[in-house]
Amino acid sequence: MRGVVTLAAVFLIPKDTPGRPTLVLAAFVVVAGTLLLQGLTLPWLVRRLRLPTDDAVEDARQAEQLATAAGTAGIARLDEIAAREGDPPMAHELRDRALRRANQIREQLDVVGTDEEPPSAAYQRLRLEMLAAERDVIVRARNSGDYDDEVVREALHALDLEESVLDTVRRQALQRH
Repeated sequence: MRGVVTLAAVFLIPKDTPGRPTLVLAAFVVVAGTLLLQGLTLPWLVRRLRLPTDDAVEDARQAEQLATAAGTAGIARLDEIAAREGDPPMAHELRDRALRRANQIREQLDVVGTDEEPPSAAYQRLRLEMLAAERDVIVRARNSGDYDDEVVREALHALDLEESVLDTVRRQALQRH
């Protein structure tokens, strides 16, 4: 950026300024020299100093490992408290929240390109399987005639809505990739 500003400034010097060609040449040599010097020596210097490269996939994996380790420690502490004082009423929710944090970071791994199935995709796949099983039970109940038709229709409608939402989310995720 500085090189562009320097060249732009030197070309704004009026043409009738004494020594203008020398100033233009000097600016060009300084800009080209510093860009070449930095451009050629910086990679060598980074290798020489053994500086770590910016690896988004590795960063996401480390973040996931750290979140998983921290979540595991938190759950272990919760289990200690539960063993000492009895299981608190919200223990299940706290365990789920700790696992969700690790899953959110695992989702980022999918964004930066891994082959592992992200938790949201696993959730969608498993929930669709569950919906199919639920639908089978409701259809059998409808066929048996033991349930009111309106109750069966509402139950099937609720399944259809959830399946539609999952399908919409899946299509949006595919469009992003």
